[in-house]
Amino acid sequence: MNITNLLRTRQGERRMNPTFGSRLWTIVFDQNDDFIVKRIENIVREDVAQWIPGITVSKVEVSGDQDADRDTYTLHIAVTFVIDSINATDTVQLTLDVNKV
Repeated sequence: MNITNLLRTRQGERRMNPTFGSRLWTIVFDQNDDFIVKRIENIVREDVAQWIPGITVSKVEVSGDQDADRDTYTLHIAVTFVIDSINATDTVQLTLDVNKV
């Protein structure tokens, strides 16, 4: 749940902790080019490392809607992570949707 809350929170959204949040929201309107997937992966890894100690991100999968009838400004992100203290692996999935900014 902490990863989901972090990635859904925009920096500056929390008054008493304005630096908390994910930088994913800074690239919502960027071009969907060949480099965006790597940028999203780097942002997720760096933000989780900074704000959630004891968690190691092992994999970040990014995909868009492939159906032509669907919104092309939506990204689906799956973050696979390991809880270091108990060596447990889990995956969190979330949708980054420009219509919900």
